Amino acid sequence: RLTHVSCDTFRVICDAAEVESKIKEAHDKIRSSSTQGVLEIKAGVYVQRVENENIERCFMRARLAEATTKGVYDEYFAVYADEMGARERLKMYLIAHIDEAVKNEYIKVYYQPVVDINTNKLCGFEALARWDDPEHGFLPPLDFVGILEDAHLIQKLDLFVLKKICEKYREETNLGHKCVTISFNLSRLDFKLSDIYKELTRLTKEYNVPHEMIHIEITESVLDGDEDGYIHEQVARFQKDGYEVWMDDFGSGFSSLNVLKDYDFDFLKIDMMFLRNFTEKSKVIIRAMVEMAKLLHIGTLSEGVETKEHLDFLKEIGCDRVQGYYYSKPLPYDEVMA
Repeated sequence: RLTHVSCDTFRVICDAAEVESKIKEAHDKIRSSSTQGVLEIKAGVYVQRVENENIERCFMRARLAEATTKGVYDEYFAVYADEMGARERLKMYLIAHIDEAVKNEYIKVYYQPVVDINTNKLCGFEALARWDDPEHGFLPPLDFVGILEDAHLIQKLDLFVLKKICEKYREETNLGHKCVTISFNLSRLDFKLSDIYKELTRLTKEYNVPHEMIHIEITESVLDGDEDGYIHEQVARFQKDGYEVWMDDFGSGFSSLNVLKDYDFDFLKIDMMFLRNFTEKSKVIIRAMVEMAKLLHIGTLSEGVETKEHLDFLKEIGCDRVQGYYYSKPLPYDEVMA
């Protein structure tokens, strides 16, 4: 039995036997019949576990399974597993409790050192968010950043991190301690859902933070779809006011070179995947990136440095700065300073 629910959503009740082959047959037929682009189907399967199980719950679980295939090109169906339900419950919990997490400071700012490759001295930190929840425990960014972005709530997290960075600078400076620059990440939605330029200006003024102490990291995806040029304009305003703007995860996107043509970045952060798969090919690519950046008068920082072999290679090719577990994982401020 098949019913049309709405728009492009259908529900099917059938025998579990051969369901995979039937979905494949439907997928292949639909794909072959599309004349413009590639038309795909995505299917979620839930196999009824008990007789007379609630039908709405069955379809909800099938929909949870289907959601796991989105954004994955070569997967068009998935079968429900219990952990999918657990992920969905966590998702709804995080969305409902982000305001509480900010208010009660369950969100923590961790700092990862950035090291000058020539002097081997600390020259900065990257500020990274962690969520230490009273119910779910310690959560890494992979567990909550994507969820908050999808729910259009990421600006609450990012503005909180920015505030804590400014607070920490003022606290350390008032104690007479020397501070290094701190970089933090902005999402595309920070530009769309808040006046991030206004917020940054307000916080740096409130805590008397010199603009050159703050570096803004944006990924290529932040710039995607900027047809009206709004983000381009905001980036230029940041730089005019003395903030450095860095391109994060360089080399991970599809049009990085085109972005370099249109934006004047102060630093390129080379994506850590090039070092994670440290082959002769990746060495050639990293070397070319560094040489190109020098010709464009852009600094280079390599993420994911974990071994002396990584460090020696990057120093040899003239990379400026490094960041990674070779020096330290992200830690609370007092721990990383120690």
